[in-house]
Amino acid sequence: KGICADVKKYAPNAVLIVVSNPLDAMVFVAKQVTGFPRERVIGSAGVLDSARFRTYLSLATGASVEDVQAIVLGAHTDKDMVPITSTATIGNVPVSKFLSPEKLNEVVENTKKGGATLTGLIGTSAWLAPGAGTCLMVEAIVKNQGRVLPCSVELQGEFGVQGAFVGVPVKLTAKGELKGARIDDSLLKPSEKEIVEDLLVAAHADARRKAETVMQDRMKALTGGLGLPPGLKLPF
Repeated sequence: KGICADVKKYAPNAVLIVVSNPLDAMVFVAKQVTGFPRERVIGSAGVLDSARFRTYLSLATGASVEDVQAIVLGAHTDKDMVPITSTATIGNVPVSKFLSPEKLNEVVENTKKGGATLTGLIGTSAWLAPGAGTCLMVEAIVKNQGRVLPCSVELQGEFGVQGAFVGVPVKLTAKGELKGARIDDSLLKPSEKEIVEDLLVAAHADARRKAETVMQDRMKALTGGLGLPPGLKLPF
């Protein structure tokens, strides 16, 4: 909260990229504290999750990861992220032409557990990939590249959700993320769309709970354990 307040004070025109976990809760708090428009408050997670999805598709098919195009929607948690198989391609060929439904489902599950797998192997998932993914976002904004990357942004009616920060593809420019660059949900299979909509609603509620917990903990640290004064509600 203090960092966001200082950003608002000293860099009121900045584009804010949030990396801290729990990601979707932290970017929610950042938006509330700074009051920045949604175009300038972006969470870094979708690039990482989508990179893991592409990697597992590459390993499963033996194809170069450079030729794999795939995205992950939803929240940055293993239970709330949705690797989208209906639009995933390898060399512009649908992945369903390369993998059986069973193998594709295995790839999806491996993607969801990617962070936990790394933690089990090396003790942490905060290694090279999160930083590399964030660098792609920064470069796209600083150089005004207009790249379309999956990021956590505030939805305002997309997928039938209002006010939630969730990972979706957005166009990144010097102004931040541009409205209207999100994926058309009509491109999703009915089963995927239903899952995404249900998870978005659940993820929004979970993010709010986590954000409230974070704010309470910060206030306790500042007040010697007293927390928020009785009757005082958080501003979101």
